[in-house]
Amino acid sequence: MMSSRATEIKANRNWGSFQGDMNDSYIYRWKRIIAVCHIFHIQRGFRNDNMKLLIISLALCACNMAVPIEPSTQPLLELLSSSGFSELKEALVKHNMTNIINATEPMTIFAPSNEAFKNLKQNPWTKNMTHGMMEKLLGRLVVLRRKLLPADVRNEMIVDTASNEKLRLNVYPKVRTVNGIMVVMEPNVQSQQVIIYRVNRFPMSPPPGRDIFEMLNRRKERFSTLVRAIEVANLKETLKTGIR
Repeated sequence: MMSSRATEIKANRNWGSFQGDMNDSYIYRWKRIIAVCHIFHIQRGFRNDNMKLLIISLALCACNMAVPIEPSTQPLLELLSSSGFSELKEALVKHNMTNIINATEPMTIFAPSNEAFKNLKQNPWTKNMTHGMMEKLLGRLVVLRRKLLPADVRNEMIVDTASNEKLRLNVYPKVRTVNGIMVVMEPNVQSQQVIIYRVNRFPMSPPPGRDIFEMLNRRKERFSTLVRAIEVANLKETLKTGIR
């Protein structure tokens, strides 16, 4: 049988890094086990077989105690704040988007940068948006019940959002877009349930009753080449409001 000294030497090997109270470390637990075993061995005169069983039982208990606790999912607001999306965090709180803030299911967020929020507030067309309009705008950024990893994104993928609208994802050789807005797919921010992609502008939807082609055609002097390309490619129906 291995001597108590040899057992102690073996138990004091480096079993891995530890951060926290040394009284709760793996090595400290092993030393307590050895001390208990030594006392039983000397004072009670256990036979070798019983001693082995005792060591195995205590070792299993120590291993069970040493299993790290699964970290809880980081709260969404905390994740946004620590990732540099403080303006989005404040907007979600201000407009009481509890269906997003308190969601416990997987979620994908296309998060505008703080600079994008600054531009939104300064733009004369958007700085006076009503509460209802902001709810729609913020909901459009979030895909509920789905954590889209970069490898999951496919060209022409359609996803439903928290605003009950749809987003169209497109994959090009060098960029990926959501409703025509470039998405920074790498690096991304994620926790156990949430994945966040940075966008530099807000993905917008065409006003009700108008489609993208109509909007471009009204400004044909600026988008004449694009309008012609859409007509030649027979994409007018594809660009109607309400992506299918």
